[in-house]
Amino acid sequence: RINQSYGSIEPQETLTLQMILDKNIPIGTYAEIIYLTDEDGLAEPLKIYIQVKAKCPWPMLNFNDFDRQMTFRGQVVLDGIYDTNPEDIVAAIVDDQIVGRCNISFEEETNTSYVYMTIYGNDASQNRPVNFRLWESTTGRIFSLTSSEPVTFQGNGSAGLPPSAPVTLTTSANEVQNLNLNAGWNWISFNIIPDRDGDLNNLFFTTSPFSAGDQIKSASAMQFAEYNGTHWEGSLSNVNYKQMYMFRVADDHANTQVAGRCITTDSERTIQLTHDWNSLPYLLTYDEDITNAMADYVDHASVGDIIKSQHNFVVFSENLRWEGSLNLMHPGEGYLLKRLAATPVSFTYHNSNKNGATSGSKGATPPAFTQPHSTNMTMIATVENPSHCTRVLAYVGSSLSAVAMPQVVDGDTLFFITIGSDQGGQVSFLLEYGDSLTGIASKRIPYQPNAHFGTLRQPVMLALEPSGESRRSAVALPSVFTDRVTFAVTDSHAPLDVPMSVRIYSVQGVQVATLEGPAPQLMWTDCAALPAVVYFATINYNGTITTLKLIKK
Repeated sequence: RINQSYGSIEPQETLTLQMILDKNIPIGTYAEIIYLTDEDGLAEPLKIYIQVKAKCPWPMLNFNDFDRQMTFRGQVVLDGIYDTNPEDIVAAIVDDQIVGRCNISFEEETNTSYVYMTIYGNDASQNRPVNFRLWESTTGRIFSLTSSEPVTFQGNGSAGLPPSAPVTLTTSANEVQNLNLNAGWNWISFNIIPDRDGDLNNLFFTTSPFSAGDQIKSASAMQFAEYNGTHWEGSLSNVNYKQMYMFRVADDHANTQVAGRCITTDSERTIQLTHDWNSLPYLLTYDEDITNAMADYVDHASVGDIIKSQHNFVVFSENLRWEGSLNLMHPGEGYLLKRLAATPVSFTYHNSNKNGATSGSKGATPPAFTQPHSTNMTMIATVENPSHCTRVLAYVGSSLSAVAMPQVVDGDTLFFITIGSDQGGQVSFLLEYGDSLTGIASKRIPYQPNAHFGTLRQPVMLALEPSGESRRSAVALPSVFTDRVTFAVTDSHAPLDVPMSVRIYSVQGVQVATLEGPAPQLMWTDCAALPAVVYFATINYNGTITTLKLIKK
């Protein structure tokens, strides 16, 4: 979008236009034209080209890990055409380990392209088969390559070098999906048909091993598997690409890859839905807005149907459109759909962009707050004086669990709140007006996984407590700090020496500190190195929760 869509300037004047790009724009090249029209109606076009590039998920090799090497020459053929893009990258893999990578080398004089690669290994790699994959820079997609002859690792050996012909590496119907897993829970789905029938113990290729205790559970069946340090075990042994899964990892696992066959037919992209909650994978390989992605379901939808991701949701409105905080659907992300109608139905993801990019990102519109919980509940709410309310913060117990910004729907200001938790407890709401935290809402509800409250026409009213301001039982001294803050109880009638806890969060909802101890006060002293931004402190004392705003200088 542009900060000024129209206007005028005088002769010899200048006007600066700011163009703001959506960070979720799919990979590709885009063109736009801006016209400058004079007083005689003559228009001067200004062409603007924008290129959104992908980032290769494969890390650079640490050559010190290997004591042997071999040389390789090949050529990559994509759909019958030699790949000449020097930004495309080929990787060599032995036993699920990347042992070589290089860019396509294009020679203009001869109009030919080659892959010149040094493949590394050690004693364990000797005589092991070498497999190849291609990362396509223009789309971000990863393809499995089939070699014209078997290649095995041979220390000081070679393959495809003159006088031998180069090894031909051809794309097949196989593709590789990239998943970015964050520490905690992740809602995932697959847009390929995984190899080996989705066997968990042969499914994932990751540069860092999983940790004992990592879990995968099915959203549609009472099944799960846990990693025991060497393999997955449990009631879930295989994944079905027509389901979504909840994946908990102890550490970040960027660029976790799954190999499989491309989904090519409408029947392979058809999902069966029943009454109530359904597991909803996303089967396309590119980002798509919710309206286009779910176009085939519109004729079967009921007013009040819900689609939710881990952090956002939409509801189907009387105007026959999806309203809420979930704008885009992303490859690799899992969803849940609540169908109100009693009859089962099927719908199909129609592929309108066969050359689209596979996104490794998580989340549609970046949410204001994203904690890695496996379950959530949703709410459509409004507040008193909604035009002045800047945010609604939801807490489960004393933990900040959601932050929602206002959205205008058919003239009404609403808050679409996705509250995540794995512990349960009482949900309370804090209303932020302007630069200060004005108060706590009187509404309290128990946390219920997959529950939904409020509608577009009858949202939940989050009214302030009768006092009009939050009843603070504690204060932060000073609220504008540099290297320490003291949190003190201010209610002289409350008992002392009872447990008191303080949790400090960044504006993005990331917990940066936890303090625990007996009342009447706790001191925060390890904050000098934190960035100079705004923080929020949630104080739990004697059953009363107080949230205060802090500013780090």
